[in-house]
Amino acid sequence: MRLKILVLVIGLVVLFATALFKPNYFGGLAEQDDADTSDFLFGAILPLSGPNAGSGRAGEAGIRIAEETLKRISRVRVGVSVDIRDSALSPEEGARVAEELVALDVDALYSSFTVVTSAVAEVSRKNETVLFYDSCNCGFAQTNPYAFQLYVDPRVECERAAQEYLERGASRAIFVGPDVPYASYC
Repeated sequence: MRLKILVLVIGLVVLFATALFKPNYFGGLAEQDDADTSDFLFGAILPLSGPNAGSGRAGEAGIRIAEETLKRISRVRVGVSVDIRDSALSPEEGARVAEELVALDVDALYSSFTVVTSAVAEVSRKNETVLFYDSCNCGFAQTNPYAFQLYVDPRVECERAAQEYLERGASRAIFVGPDVPYASYC
């Protein structure tokens, strides 16, 4: 149940945050005429095949729920379309599908898993396309002005914690957590 709630929340956050970059998405300052539907195209790059397909499918379900929720609660006639593509957890495939999505003129991209997001972030930066991601950062948001991370950067948080302990007079600190990949950042 917790995973379902987390997936729904992430999906809603991504779509709502991305909507902020689309003028008049929720009926902004400009008048809406009959022809204006404020269409919004969002591209999501997830591992839908391979060893992490379960995570990708959960993300896809959350995004679809968020997409339907946005359509239901929007006060203007808005076209929300989400084009979800399989990265197969491959940086080359992630970059390839990101290029395809950019060619479709998506308003924003979403990517997960660091290995894929590293390649997608380059496509985002090169094409000046907004990217939201929930990968173990590796600095994408710091080096790409179009990239936005959906949770805290472990490198920054470990650095802040270490600085706090140093200011309190500690000479060393140990950070223990369940996510072994984060250990190298601390």
